[in-house]
Amino acid sequence: MKQFVNLFLTVFSATFFASCAGVKPVPVETKPAGKNLAIVFTNSTMGAFEPGGCGCRYQGGFPKRAQFIKDIRKHYASLMTFDTGNMLSGKEGQSRSELQVKADYMLAALNHMGTDALNVGVYDCAPGISFLKEKERKLAFPLLSANIKSVSTGNPVFRPYVIKTLNDIKIGFFGLSGYGNPLSLKAEGIFIASPLQSAQKTVAALQEMGCSFIILLSQLSQPENKRIARQVPGIHFILGSSSKDLPENPGVEGSTTILSPGTGGRHAAVLEIFFKNDSSFFYNVKNRTAVMKRIEELKKEERNPVKPSEIDEVVLKLALLEEKFRAFNRGNSYKYSVVTLDSSIQDDSGVNLLVEQYKDTLLRNKLSTYIDRVNAVDLSTLSEEKRLMAIRLMNDIACNGRGSIAAYSSKDPFCRNLARIIVDSIKKGESEGKINYKIIYEQGKQTKQGFFKKKPLDNHLSLP
Repeated sequence: MKQFVNLFLTVFSATFFASCAGVKPVPVETKPAGKNLAIVFTNSTMGAFEPGGCGCRYQGGFPKRAQFIKDIRKHYASLMTFDTGNMLSGKEGQSRSELQVKADYMLAALNHMGTDALNVGVYDCAPGISFLKEKERKLAFPLLSANIKSVSTGNPVFRPYVIKTLNDIKIGFFGLSGYGNPLSLKAEGIFIASPLQSAQKTVAALQEMGCSFIILLSQLSQPENKRIARQVPGIHFILGSSSKDLPENPGVEGSTTILSPGTGGRHAAVLEIFFKNDSSFFYNVKNRTAVMKRIEELKKEERNPVKPSEIDEVVLKLALLEEKFRAFNRGNSYKYSVVTLDSSIQDDSGVNLLVEQYKDTLLRNKLSTYIDRVNAVDLSTLSEEKRLMAIRLMNDIACNGRGSIAAYSSKDPFCRNLARIIVDSIKKGESEGKINYKIIYEQGKQTKQGFFKKKPLDNHLSLP
C-alpha cells in the first residue's frame, strides 16, 4: 500500500465460540499497537430483530449484537462495524406500513450500535425507497449500494461507496445487492444493475481517488462473489453473502478474501487486519502457523528419515513450504473468527428498549382498545422497557376468554392475579414464552381443564 494506517489499538486475540454451556469470551491478551484495523460485521439478518430459538439455541437478535459490539469496542482504539445487507426479510408477511415500523426501529438500533454503513439488500427495499431515503437523513451512517439504480435516471439511488481516511490510509468500501423480482422493483422505480459491471466501475473510481484498501459489502451469492473476485482486481476483502451454506474457512480468489458468518443474524464476524507493507496479498495467520508447524515436522523427518529412500521427497516438500513461508513474510495478514450471539452475551438495554417499543407500536396499531395505564398492579419499580413489556402483555392476553387482562384487572381478582404474575415474572427476568405458559397454566387451573391438572408447570422446561 502507498500509505500506512497508524492505528493504536490492542489486539483482541481471544477466539469466540459460543456453546450451549454458555462459554464466556477468553480474556484479552494485550499486544503492542501497530498498523492494524479491526472490523466487525453481520450478514443477512432477514428480519430477526429479536433472538430466535429456545434454550441454548436462543441466539441472534439486535440486543445481543449491540452488546457484543459495545464489549469488543473496549479492546480497539479504532473499530469499523458493517451490516452487509438484507436486514429485512422477503418473507415477512407484513404490510408495507408494518415493514416501515420495523425498518424504522431496526435502523435506530444500527444507529445506536455506531454502525459505519449498511449495504442495502433487495429485501431492504420492501418498506419503499422514498421511506429509506427519508430515514437516511436522520442516520449517522450511510446506506450503500452501487447497483440499485433509478429507472428514470439510471443513477444509483443510494451512495455507491464511502471513503474513510484513517491515519493517512484511504479505505474505500462499497455495496452490491443481488437480483430481486423485476416487477416489484420496477414498481418502486428501481432496478438492479449488473453486479460485475457495477463493481468494475466502482473499484476503478475508488482507485482513481487514491484508495489503497478496498472492501465490498455483498448480498450476492457465493458463486457471484467468486466471479467478482476473479474479474475485478483490486478488491481486498468481500464481506457477506446471500448464500446460506458457506464454508467455515475463508475463501480466496486471487488476491481477494471472501468472508461471511452465515445468514439469519445469529453470528457476528470479527476481522483483524495487520498491515505490513503495500502488498495486495493478505494471508490468514492460521495458515502461516500451520505451515510453520509443518516445516518443523519436515525438518525432523529430514534429520531422522523413516525411510531413507524418501529423503529427496522430504527435502523438496520442505523447500516448497519454506518458500511459501517467505511469501507470508512479504505480505499482510489477518485473523478471522465467527462469534455466536447466544446467552453468553447479555442484551444491550438501549436496543432492548427499541425492540419493546417496536412490539408495543405494532400492538397499539392492531388494538383499538389498548390501555396505557394499569393501576391494579404496581409497575413503579420496573424499568421503562420492562414496564412497556408488562402493559403490552396485559393488553395482548385475554383473561378467561373475555377482554384483556389490562381491561379486567381492576374488576376481577383472578385477572388481577394474572397481572401480578406477569409483573413478578418480568422482575425475575423470565422470557415472554415462559410468562405466556404460566398464564395459560393459571387459566387452565381456573377452568379445571384436565390437561393442566395432570401436567403442572415444569420449571426445568427449556422455554423460548
